[in-house]
Amino acid sequence: MALHLTDRNVAHDIAARIRKLIARQDHGDVTAAARRLERPIADVYLPERVISSGDEPAVIDFLATVIRTYEADVCWLITGTTARSSGERTLSIEDRVTIVELLDELSDRLIDDVRNERQANGNYHWRSDQSQELMTNDQLPMTHSQ
Repeated sequence: MALHLTDRNVAHDIAARIRKLIARQDHGDVTAAARRLERPIADVYLPERVISSGDEPAVIDFLATVIRTYEADVCWLITGTTARSSGERTLSIEDRVTIVELLDELSDRLIDDVRNERQANGNYHWRSDQSQELMTNDQLPMTHSQ
């Protein structure tokens, strides 16, 4: 992982921002936050433990869940400044790469959400002949049986 999240100071700073989100949106109720995030209470009570675990996929998954669930600014969660105010200071390469990794995870989740929603509504099909391109019913090729 580009950002040294295993550094306890970095993990502590990010955890403090997560606690601010919980305080603002869940009135500080860690149990409610755990339900909202669909995470064990221990992960929400001590997020620095998850963040500094060294398990990159788990860390990215946890942070992406926090960002998506609380609609948090990725830049703010990682650096403490918003994307707009970050122009005042240059983001480190580690910050930038971590932000890109989180945005990549979030975009994958959004795509999965759209696919699942469309599949549940019966509004799309996968093309098996090419790279799994999403096709709506209006775009499906006509077959002889239609």
